[in-house]
Amino acid sequence: MTVYREAQSVPVTLLQQRIDATNRKDWAAWEALHHVDAVRTGPELTEPMVGRRLLRAAIEALAEAFPDYHLSLVDVLTDGDRIAARIHTTGTMTGPLMLSSGLSVPASGRTIDQEWMAQMTVANGLIAEFREYYDQLQLLEQLGLLHIFATLPSDLSRI
Repeated sequence: MTVYREAQSVPVTLLQQRIDATNRKDWAAWEALHHVDAVRTGPELTEPMVGRRLLRAAIEALAEAFPDYHLSLVDVLTDGDRIAARIHTTGTMTGPLMLSSGLSVPASGRTIDQEWMAQMTVANGLIAEFREYYDQLQLLEQLGLLHIFATLPSDLSRI
């Protein structure tokens, strides 16, 4: 396993390009970095999200809810075609957000500031899998939304 901070490898370059495309809101470039059957998992999902078009639709919806959404790569570890990365996120929720449960959450006007982890796998020069790990409770607290989720049935309480 190699620790990278400044050095570039194919997976690190792909991750940085994904982050840059997100920050520019260049969704065509973002989608092109992913394998057609790319998979994303995250704590808010009840099942894996499959397909780069579906992944693109999800990031676009997130950017609509958080127009100033910004990512920064903090640190990355790499092992061949797999990496683990620490990413810093900021944004202000000025639009509604549709959750994977189908619930629409109204804009809170509040900001998020969080570090989270991602595990990414590359295949044939494209992102094949992207697993996210972050603190949902912290996000809900920052957005002032804990009260909404405290009253939901457990099968709808994923964000």
